[in-house]
Amino acid sequence: MEDIVHSNSLIHVTYRRDKIIHLHYLTDDMTLENSKEILKFTRSHSPWKLSPILLTGGDFMNQDKESREFNGSPEVIQYCSAMAFISDSLAKKLLANFFISINKDKVPMKFFNNEKDALIWLSQFKTVSLEGDVL
Repeated sequence: MEDIVHSNSLIHVTYRRDKIIHLHYLTDDMTLENSKEILKFTRSHSPWKLSPILLTGGDFMNQDKESREFNGSPEVIQYCSAMAFISDSLAKKLLANFFISINKDKVPMKFFNNEKDALIWLSQFKTVSLEGDVL
């Protein structure tokens, strides 16, 4: 399988050949409406029911309370076998770690300084096809 890429004004999504979904945020304005649109867009193109998620880009600092709650809700988390956050900003790291601490019992989550380490960590988590087969 080749990488499959879809984009809109909010997000650049890569469904990677290693069965990890890379969500690269193109906006710093994370409202509840934007978060719901991103979920709908991501799910409408996904070849998998469940997969590890790599999160990059955007500014985690500008996410409103409703958006944070939605992104940690069962409606979103049900599609994630694990989540890795990457950022080079201390402020973003602090906010990502806060999000992780609130949601740590829902799905494995971890913050990384680089993509290589994040992908190694994510590779240990399962991906499930739309038909329910573990890949």
